[in-house]
Amino acid sequence: MANIMSYASLGFPTSMRGVSIGFNQAVLRLGSTLTLFFFPILSTGLGTHVYWVILAAPVLGLIALLSKRWEPIGFDADAEERTRSRTAAVTA
Repeated sequence: MANIMSYASLGFPTSMRGVSIGFNQAVLRLGSTLTLFFFPILSTGLGTHVYWVILAAPVLGLIALLSKRWEPIGFDADAEERTRSRTAAVTA
């Protein structure tokens, strides 16, 4: 959970950071709730094969991360916001 919050804080500008962290928390909690609800159903239906489903979740996450290749270190999330505010100040 700590990694999700650090990615959200590194990846969004200050004006959007609170909303992004809140959205990430909501998705995290929704996933936990759905897992708590659906795991017994999957376990009953699939038996011991349910562990393949459990294995697929992090593998799909790894595939998504490797396809995106986003590195937040060295990325200035506030740069676009500063550029926008300078442009607005010049045009005003």
